[in-house]
Amino acid sequence: MIILASIDRIEGEYAVCELEENMVDIPLIDIPFEVQSGDILQMELQEGKYIVFGKDEEEKQRRLERIRKLFSRNNQ
Repeated sequence: MIILASIDRIEGEYAVCELEENMVDIPLIDIPFEVQSGDILQMELQEGKYIVFGKDEEEKQRRLERIRKLFSRNNQ
């Protein structure tokens, strides 16, 4: 099952990621590509460990657009 996690921030050697119900720290060494705050990671939970295998750029853009619309409505 694919899990999507938003990177809230980078702290030292970890990507602090927001899941639907909690936060998890993923070691940057376990992410096979460069990441930054706001990226959406695609991962799976295998034997109690999150395995990151991709970034979801489309989901990132959807979430950014949703935030823009919310701010736009609140500023009218």
